[in-house]
Amino acid sequence: MRYFSDFHNNGHVSIDGYGSEHFDIEDPKDKAINTLVEIMPFVLRSGNKET
Repeated sequence: MRYFSDFHNNGHVSIDGYGSEHFDIEDPKDKAINTLVEIMPFVLRSGNKET
């Protein structure tokens, strides 16, 4: 199954036009969590409460 990860940031939407292929639900959930862990320092430094 193909999963897509779109991001919404302060009214701006980044659409994932490619997606990624996964065979179970745990793999894309893990990928999403890892992505959030990677971007969180940038979100916190920005001071943007809307993100």
